[in-house]
Amino acid sequence: MRILKQNLLYFIIGAILFTITIVIVYLSLNQAPTTNTPSVVSPTPSNSDISPQASPSPAFEQEGNVVYDIEASKKMWETFYKKPALSADDEAAKRNLLFSILRGIESGVVYESSNVRVEYIKTADIFQATILTANIDKAKEETEVFFLNNGLTTKALCDIPLMFGLDPFVEDLIQGSPIIFDPLPAGCEE
Repeated sequence: MRILKQNLLYFIIGAILFTITIVIVYLSLNQAPTTNTPSVVSPTPSNSDISPQASPSPAFEQEGNVVYDIEASKKMWETFYKKPALSADDEAAKRNLLFSILRGIESGVVYESSNVRVEYIKTADIFQATILTANIDKAKEETEVFFLNNGLTTKALCDIPLMFGLDPFVEDLIQGSPIIFDPLPAGCEE
């Protein structure tokens, strides 16, 4: 009974995080295009863990405390709706990963560290990775290594889909930093 309550709590938290991500993406995709780029103030970061990421696309937009890469957000949205088919090996690796960690439970946390929490949400058939540190690159790399070590290919990380989001504490921590947040794993921008 206690495990069921705990799993229900994980599912509710996952659903809330997923909904927040969808709302942010929806709002960022439906705002009127601007011709000027927002100015981002870059004070000296107070946290030595802050590691700016280069954006492959010049198109970005400020949403609250964070600047989001619009092209990457559009790509994430497309992948969410189209759900490209995985190779047979990647499908088997995904099934094995979910069964070995969740043990038949449909949704829940599949990986967690001090840098990132990765949840599988069965109803949407997605993996939602919440970054828990200002060192975004480190958290994304750690997440990608987790999936690769569990048999998935680099291409599968883009197709399963794996979506990154920021914990609200991290958003506050990086406020004003010159970071353009990309919600996709490395190599999925093409």
